[in-house]
Amino acid sequence: MMDSIAQQIGSNPEIELLVLYDNGRRTIGAKMNLLVGMAQGDYVCGVADDDWVEADYIKTISGAIHECAGVDVIAFNHEYYVDGEHRATIRESLGLDGYTNDWGRKDLTRHPSNKCVVRTELARQFTYPDKSDGEDAEFSRWLKLNAQTEHYINRSLYHYTYRGGNKAFRRGGCVAS
Repeated sequence: MMDSIAQQIGSNPEIELLVLYDNGRRTIGAKMNLLVGMAQGDYVCGVADDDWVEADYIKTISGAIHECAGVDVIAFNHEYYVDGEHRATIRESLGLDGYTNDWGRKDLTRHPSNKCVVRTELARQFTYPDKSDGEDAEFSRWLKLNAQTEHYINRSLYHYTYRGGNKAFRRGGCVAS
């Protein structure tokens, strides 16, 4: 994941990639708090090292930031996999029904998560709980209440991989622009 994003960024000075490697002792929430706090860009989004993004992820997000500068959230869809098997498309937008975990459905809707692009100033108002499960849902619920403007990209840019509940290997990352 990090190599793919770094390659997409190339030498673009407008985009910052922050990566926190550890031995798995920090929770995802603790890592996100550190990374969002370090970000210098106007927008941030979270990524995980075991997931992957579309080949035009950075180009698409950068274009949306330039086109809709100042919006609170740039939301897009995600593809969800369990142990390598595609389970659902997750459409994330402020205007959609809230957070659901009905994994029997192939089309899920949620409010934007930390995988979407959020104005840094807004993202810093949230403190992630010190845990590695459900921290994204808490951010999503908080963001729905606090974000007012959105640009929605109606396509999947992010592919989320869930591996049998083992999140201990996740290091986490943050992209800022």
